[in-house]
Amino acid sequence: MIYILTGEIPKENSLLNKLVQWNNAKNRLQGSLPREIGNRSAQDLWLDFNELTGPIPSTFVNQSSMITFSLRCNKLSGEIPPSICNLRSLKILYLSNNSLEAAIPDCLGNLSTSLLIFNSNTNKLTGLPSTFSKGCNIQSINLNGDKLDY
Repeated sequence: MIYILTGEIPKENSLLNKLVQWNNAKNRLQGSLPREIGNRSAQDLWLDFNELTGPIPSTFVNQSSMITFSLRCNKLSGEIPPSICNLRSLKILYLSNNSLEAAIPDCLGNLSTSLLIFNSNTNKLTGLPSTFSKGCNIQSINLNGDKLDY
């Protein structure tokens, strides 16, 4: 039997605060991402292929444990918040197939020693950071379908 989760992500749940890996991909989760999402202790957070709407919260705090943050294929809008750069151990960032707009935050280039994969294709992003350093560790960037100007 296959179970599909529906409804909103609970804002207050002590179990969610203790999970190391949180994979709720391919469900029917709706509503906005809780502001508390940036305070979770999860190393891997997968919320792909849901029906999440609204902006990515700008409440990310210095959190050394987040390695994978994946929000592909939702209905998220607004900008990529600069506070996402507080995730200093981030290796994989998937934001593809949403309705994100504005420029990619310059501070994302400061994560180039930890960040390996950055996919934000099929959004409406308009600018690429100028801060990616020579010799950075990024192995894959996919910006196909965005509205980048050079």
